Amino acid sequence: VNDKKVLNASSNPYDKKVNIYTPLFLYIDNDDELAYILAHEIAHSVEAYGGMVKYIAMQSNSKKYEQKSDLNGIDYMVKAGYDPIAAITMGNKIFGEPVSDWGFAYTHPKGSKRLIEMYKYIYVKYPKYLNSPLTKTPSYKNFEYSMSREISAFQQKQKRKAAYFSRFEFFFRFLLPPLPPLLRQRFQG
Repeated sequence: VNDKKVLNASSNPYDKKVNIYTPLFLYIDNDDELAYILAHEIAHSVEAYGGMVKYIAMQSNSKKYEQKSDLNGIDYMVKAGYDPIAAITMGNKIFGEPVSDWGFAYTHPKGSKRLIEMYKYIYVKYPKYLNSPLTKTPSYKNFEYSMSREISAFQQKQKRKAAYFSRFEFFFRFLLPPLPPLLRQRFQG
């Protein structure tokens, strides 16, 4: 815990320590949301394990690595038994949404972009959590309301994908050797 008056958390790529700044605790409502903060920062440290060259690459393309840490953090959360919807509820409370970002002025992607990417990831990889109690919270409901158009477009795309797969299911199921589970999941969903 760091008493610096900043709404943030960070990880040090050299000693792998995670710092959570005191103001962030005002936004954390449950263990799952704390787990998201820790998992996201741990994902940064794991990614930076490649040494100084990797760390420099991360700094020069920080938006990409922020999103990668969001998704890897979700995987860590699920493996540890936490609800990944907390990534969305927490992110909805703390992610910024700059009005005029032309792509180079900020180190983090727009909050809405991060949230919809996390939603898509959970929808495809961990769909059972879309019915978790955290989907009833005001923070998640706010996310659904503000991103309803994007959520609907994504769900429609997934349904078209599933319909396409079902037309060729006989071919995939019986004429080809069994698909590896990840490839089958990709086609289905």
